[in-house]
Amino acid sequence: MFIELSDGGRIDIFRRANAAVINNEQIVTAPRINKAKWDELRDDLRKATNDKDARFSFVYLMDDFTASGTTLLRKEDGKWKGKL
Repeated sequence: MFIELSDGGRIDIFRRANAAVINNEQIVTAPRINKAKWDELRDDLRKATNDKDARFSFVYLMDDFTASGTTLLRKEDGKWKGKL
């Protein structure tokens, strides 16, 4: 699964360049994903692979890395905070 963390992540270019390798069910364009969307992504993966137990093995976070990292994930007072 590939998750675009910001508009600068340019996942549109990545998606087109890998059209024969990955499908839309493997790409998410928002860092905040609710449970219903996670379930939908899992169900789409299971349908595409014809495997009722399939799960994503890896999650790749794609960003432009221009200082948004502290907004997405940071540790404050020993606790993780941010959008992720």
